[in-house]
Amino acid sequence: MKRGIPEIFVPFLPDTETTVYTFEDAMSEMEESYSFKEVGAYLNNITLGEKTISFNGKEYPAYRWAIESLCKICKLSMATTYGLSPSYLINLINNIVRTEQKRVCIYLDKTEGRVVNIVKAGYYRANNLDVIAMFSELDSKYTWNHKEIRICERGIELSLVTDIFGQIEPSIGDITKTGFSVINSETGGRPLKASFFIFRLQCKNGAVLQDKWGEVRWTYDKRMPTQTSLNAFRRKLDNMQLPTKLLEKKIDSLVGDTITDLDFRKIWRKLSRIVGQDEADTILEMERDERRRILKALKEREIKNRKCLYQEQMAEPIPLDNSFYEILQLVTAKAKKYPILMKRQLEKVGGGIIG
Repeated sequence: MKRGIPEIFVPFLPDTETTVYTFEDAMSEMEESYSFKEVGAYLNNITLGEKTISFNGKEYPAYRWAIESLCKICKLSMATTYGLSPSYLINLINNIVRTEQKRVCIYLDKTEGRVVNIVKAGYYRANNLDVIAMFSELDSKYTWNHKEIRICERGIELSLVTDIFGQIEPSIGDITKTGFSVINSETGGRPLKASFFIFRLQCKNGAVLQDKWGEVRWTYDKRMPTQTSLNAFRRKLDNMQLPTKLLEKKIDSLVGDTITDLDFRKIWRKLSRIVGQDEADTILEMERDERRRILKALKEREIKNRKCLYQEQMAEPIPLDNSFYEILQLVTAKAKKYPILMKRQLEKVGGGIIG
């Protein structure tokens, strides 16, 4: 069952999110609504209120993300926040930060002056606008034929499709193209990274491939200008080659391979950690009672197998009705409706199914 958000976060501002389909619109949206400034402060100058955060003698509205980060800085897990009342947690956090003289970086949105996030000092990142500009310039090489750019306070995600790596057709008319999934945050989230991405034209859904297929990460040395690091990132990206034939064989094998109850449990558990148990059932288009029946039978079989003295006495995993490819499509098709971070996590589950 999905637990929802901890009570302490409810009065604070939720993330907002915008999706655009051109680089120009992305730049305009970020300049107007997703522009941020950094403010330095000491942790012991921060005070958490019921709806606000105060620092350096001024009170600011704050996003839930900032409260999450403040909890992490105070070494309070999310599980802990569920079990405590908001008033107790606020007092606990304020008592902890009062004793800390560490420098932190506070990100404010320029439009409304709200606290977006709080991170430890020394966080270096690529600017979102610079990342968008870089991939806009790369259009001359890759000729992006599909662009989707999702923007929120936590960062950006670009889904970019090109013909340069070829295409895959697991079944007649089911054309899958390839490209890059790119993430970046300038407010304390995940730093710049590009991964290979597959995009099914028929349903407009995609999967983020595992790092072993190829990836480029942001590396930054504070002795260098950020543009130098960005240029190094671009050079690495230009050298990336996707082994499309190998990927095609891998995806073709998914079409004919039926998942077992063991495979199902592994995938369902990954989904439930991201979206909760009920939502995981919905993604896999399975009734709760049926899922429980499968998992119960699997657990009982594993208990019996542990009592077997010889490998040949052990019962084998039970095949289910779906192929791996069908499960892949269910996961990636449903991913589109979720917020940016959950969507990417679900698309990475899809990439994990491919292997």
